[in-house]
Amino acid sequence: MGIKSDLQVVALRKAYEFVDRDPETNIPKLVYFLDKFIPPGILDEQIDAVKKVISETESNWYKYIMSLWTDIDDDVRKKIFENFVINASFFSFILGGEPLVRKADIIRLCETHPDCQFSAFTNGTLIDEAFADEMLRVKNFIPAISVEGFEEDTDFRRGIGTFKKVEKAMSILKAKRLPFGISCCYTSKNVHIIGSEEYFDQMIEWGAKFCWFFTYMPIGNSAVPELMVSAEQRKFMYEQVRKFRGTKPLFTLDFWNDGEYVDGCIAGGEDAICTSTQMAI
Repeated sequence: MGIKSDLQVVALRKAYEFVDRDPETNIPKLVYFLDKFIPPGILDEQIDAVKKVISETESNWYKYIMSLWTDIDDDVRKKIFENFVINASFFSFILGGEPLVRKADIIRLCETHPDCQFSAFTNGTLIDEAFADEMLRVKNFIPAISVEGFEEDTDFRRGIGTFKKVEKAMSILKAKRLPFGISCCYTSKNVHIIGSEEYFDQMIEWGAKFCWFFTYMPIGNSAVPELMVSAEQRKFMYEQVRKFRGTKPLFTLDFWNDGEYVDGCIAGGEDAICTSTQMAI
């Protein structure tokens, strides 16, 4: 790392420390400082977007930003900042089966690469107090928990009793101020639950900071084609996700409909790659 890079890192850390002392007061001060001293044409769009958010203190995005300080452990939040802003690390997602059957290996991976952020799509049933404490220790693992709606729809897809186990897992993470997200697969059966305001509000109440939306794809011998959404149902989800982005303090990603934001397919566009266990890309 050269002198310029060293100075940039020091400046970024000082900026974070300044904001961290009183985010509600100091985020506006930092933004207006940057707006004054950064030459025109550099970060104009980003600064204008942040200025708009912080000027609307009743907006969902202002509430979301402030929740990062009220709802997330201080050391975990600092680690996320270090990895995304200073280290410019990738967000590596682990898929299953069920990745948490290898909880010890995942924690070891986080320990080995502390400058990276890891996540896993998980049914959440293996998240307990001990694993949450390990998450607090390593600070760079954020689970995405599969929830298919409320109890009836989640248990329909995941098995009787799963919903209550998932709620328990989320309550443990929320109590320890650990960030987590939710992964929803919408089908012809649950699409109007997943896309409802009641369900968005419930995800926020559970403590989720982000949500992935997927649509059901009938793959394999036991697939149920009847669960595929219709064109009208997919349009419904497209509209609901975008509507609630303007009103709810929840970061959402629609796997099938947000390709425009990442310049291509989310799974393998310009900003993402998918690697198999055989290291095929």
